[in-house]
Amino acid sequence: MIFAAGLGSRLKPITDTRPKALVTVGGKTMLEHIILKLKAAGFDEIVINVHHFSNQILAFLEANQNFGVNIQISDETDCLLDTGGGLEKAYHYYTILRICLPKKAKPRMN
Repeated sequence: MIFAAGLGSRLKPITDTRPKALVTVGGKTMLEHIILKLKAAGFDEIVINVHHFSNQILAFLEANQNFGVNIQISDETDCLLDTGGGLEKAYHYYTILRICLPKKAKPRMN
């Protein structure tokens, strides 16, 4: 899972107009760097949570055809959930966790 929902407070003023995931480093956005590294490592499914300027992230992914990877979006636009909440909200995307974790170890879903 790529956590792209944060406000990017430590990157201000750059993140006043764009999400931290779309900040450019070395000619590519941070999101592109991460997706391409995951793809090169053999990942073909990625979950990305979004909140701050989520429309820009969605447009970026669409413009780049999700970099040839199956990307699921966990939308936190209405409420930023932080790390634990983000994981819990996106839990239904993680089939491997459902297979490997015993029932009592799975997070509760409200």
